[in-house]
Parts: sequence; structure tokens; C-alpha cells
Amino acid sequence: MKTSVKPFVPKRERIVGKFKSELEDKLEKLEDIKHINHGGCGVAALAIYRYLVNNGIYQKYLSFTFTYVGWDRSLYEKNLDNHNNGLIENLEVPSHIVVTFKGSIHIDSEGWNRYIGETKYVYTHEATLEEVENLVNSHGWNHLFDREEIVPIVEKIFDINLSDIDLTISV
Repeated sequence: MKTSVKPFVPKRERIVGKFKSELEDKLEKLEDIKHINHGGCGVAALAIYRYLVNNGIYQKYLSFTFTYVGWDRSLYEKNLDNHNNGLIENLEVPSHIVVTFKGSIHIDSEGWNRYIGETKYVYTHEATLEEVENLVNSHGWNHLFDREEIVPIVEKIFDINLSDIDLTISV
């Protein structure tokens, strides 16, 4: 009689698998929010990050990626220079912000995407939690995203605290 041996799955991978469908359900709810990717991507990325950390994903596996469409090359270069020189107060809002898991899996309201470079975003660079927390409370976000209405909804979806987000910031 043959016995099958189950492959070993590291503990962190089991945790990801355990709540991946729960996270996907939350991302679907997030995607349904009006203008979430037109001024709300920074809030969404911060919420996703905090949710993952609260559910046992080590911070060392998580980062953020700032993405830029082709015509934003000068903004990309400026932000990359500020990032490389630690000048977070000089960062400007990129085209999009996503959470990055293990350096290659990008997560936003549209779900999991391994190949961000094959989308409309031509330029990308890594960003830190501190940079996102600072940037999300700076000016330059699309005014279509109603922070006062939507941030409490995002908090409820992910069961996290976003009280550090300024609800009056937009353009």
C-alpha cells in the first residue's frame, strides 16, 4: 500500500493560503467603491498593508510600489530621486500605489497581479510604509475620491484603523 506524502508548506505560506480567499472577498468589496482607483489607491494600499500585517504576514515580506503611466516620466524620476535621497516630504502623488508581497506580487483593489510592468504603468519604484503614510496625507490626490465618506467604509471592510488619514485632503 502506497502512502502519499504531502509537500511541506512553510508556515507563512499556510497563513497566506488560509486567508487569501477572505482577502480576495475584501478586495472585491474595495473594487466596488466609487473612485477607489481615482484618488483612493493610497488609502487602499495602506488598508491592505495593515490588514496583511494584522493577519500575520511579516512586514519584511511587504512593501509598496509607486507606479507611473508613460507620460509621467518626469514625476517618476523626481520621486525616485527623492526616495533614494530620503526626502519623503518632497514626494508627489504617483499614478498608482500598490502593496507588494515578496517583491513580485502586487495587490490593489483589483486583486493580485504578478506582472505590473505589463499594465499601463511603465515606470515603477519601491516605496516604504513611512513614505506612503506621509504621502497619503499630502495634497495632490484626485478630488473625485470622497475621503470623508469612503475611509470609514474601507476601515470597516478590513477591520483596521485608518484614523491617521486626513479626511480633508484632496487636491
